[in-house]
Amino acid sequence: MALHLTKIAYRIDAVEDLSLILSARREYDEALGQDVVRIKTRNMPRRVDELLPGGSLYWIVKGFVRVRQSLLGIDRVTDPESGKTFCWFVVDPLLVPTVPTQRRGHQGWRYLVDDDAPADMPGGQSGEISGETLAEMPVEMMLELKELGLL
Repeated sequence: MALHLTKIAYRIDAVEDLSLILSARREYDEALGQDVVRIKTRNMPRRVDELLPGGSLYWIVKGFVRVRQSLLGIDRVTDPESGKTFCWFVVDPLLVPTVPTQRRGHQGWRYLVDDDAPADMPGGQSGEISGETLAEMPVEMMLELKELGLL
């Protein structure tokens, strides 16, 4: 059973905005042999062994978990100028749409156990059903469809 993290997408109004910001941070990691996105955080998680492999970073957008990214690594780094340490979450650039799940705001990141993690949207990693991207659908509409048993 994997452990996951949640993180607030601060000042982000839509998944598309988050996607644009993260795509600008995309880089090739030679050690992993693939493109990655690095997300800076101040503190190193104490439960790293439970997060890797198999954990994900779940993004909270406007009070709802909307997408996730697979965690590929967690690196501790020391800034050579200031001497302060920080942490990089190394994640897969692919944003996987999840069933919208309401979450309260918090600072930094929080642990999320596998049983409480939102399920991925039907339609696989593309998140498409009948040609419409579910990640772009308004949250209110998705919640109503979920209540009706249609999602």
